[in-house]
Amino acid sequence: NSQGYGASATATVVDGVVTGVSITNAGLGYMAAPCVQLLGNGAGATAVGAPFVGPSGIGAITVTNGGSGYLPLNFGGTENQAVTVLITTGYVTNIFYR
Repeated sequence: NSQGYGASATATVVDGVVTGVSITNAGLGYMAAPCVQLLGNGAGATAVGAPFVGPSGIGAITVTNGGSGYLPLNFGGTENQAVTVLITTGYVTNIFYR
């Protein structure tokens, strides 16, 4: 199980669809691909992360489904981002011992 921490990213949204994710901090300690969730008021957006950039930060995050309906929220006259990128520790699958 990965014990990574500190990674962060921002999402790009065009016409309600997530078109990309940019890593703002690669974090440290990721031994496996992190779990990436795209949260917002739309539906269906998914992404996957790649491990091992630098000493142990995450690599690229690839949007696998842009979803739809992600619109910026307005609170008290201030427009906020349409999508929050949540990055949690990864997990290792398919380990084979020889």
